[in-house]
Amino acid sequence: MVFLGSRGNTADEIAKAMKWYVYESEDVHLTLKSLMEAIAESEHANLELKIANRLWGHEHLHETVEYKESTLAFYNAPISKVDFKEGSERAREEINQWVEKNTGRKIKDFLLPGAVNEDTRVALINAIYFQGTWLHAFDREKTHHAPFHTSGDGERIFEVSMMTRTLRISYLTDREHNCQIIELPYDGDDISMLIVLPSDIRGISSIEQLINTELMEKWIMSFVNTTVKVSIPRFILSQHFELKKTLNKLGISDVFEAGLADLSGLSSVESLYVSHVIHKAHVHVNEKGTEATAASGVYKSSFIYWSGYKTRDK
Repeated sequence: MVFLGSRGNTADEIAKAMKWYVYESEDVHLTLKSLMEAIAESEHANLELKIANRLWGHEHLHETVEYKESTLAFYNAPISKVDFKEGSERAREEINQWVEKNTGRKIKDFLLPGAVNEDTRVALINAIYFQGTWLHAFDREKTHHAPFHTSGDGERIFEVSMMTRTLRISYLTDREHNCQIIELPYDGDDISMLIVLPSDIRGISSIEQLINTELMEKWIMSFVNTTVKVSIPRFILSQHFELKKTLNKLGISDVFEAGLADLSGLSSVESLYVSHVIHKAHVHVNEKGTEATAASGVYKSSFIYWSGYKTRDK
């Protein structure tokens, strides 16, 4: 939604970082719209995936007619007007209630006190809720305590509840990157989780540096059906990220600088820039499946997992 309101070099930086520069701007938004519609239409009794978008603007925000219409058309994201100047705390509570509702009540207090204030002009919020049952559930009686190695600032070993099952699933050994990859499908087989296990306990950092969409697509195309004994920990993960520095490293800088940011597609009257980009995530993986929530806001371990939606040729 920020890209939708960006112009000039601000838009160019975002497009380059997101690898969208080879497409027309409208094609990017149409593709994202199609993806969200496909997700919304995917109905299965044991799978739920929801995406919600919304904008909160200062009561005197002069958004362009084109932006207001486009956010609704592409992202089904209405703009709500609030009084950030005199009622910033009420606005924060309203945003937090919306996030909580749209993440299965798993993400609470998304915006901390003081996160929005009298200088805030726009808050763009995205929330995702996913709950899926494994196509091949793990037997809870076979879950046992086992050592789990972590990497980072010194290797540490913890006793964890390890889920175990022998499955015939998509599997790959990547000798170039010294790791193994499996695909665990959810019931309905439209969504699956990829799990990457480095051969070297200390190898997780190097894989994190290399992993990207192209590499994951290469893995998926190279999968073979194999009988594998799978052991993964049962876990709950809750994390909070401030993404400004990360986006800076990707080459996105102008949008964060007053005087350089060009968000004239959002408002041609006010000089807007992005002050914060916040992402919170909650993931719960157990024998039955996965519950995952995430919320992102823009306002002015020893294995890797990744869940993705499978597109299918009709």
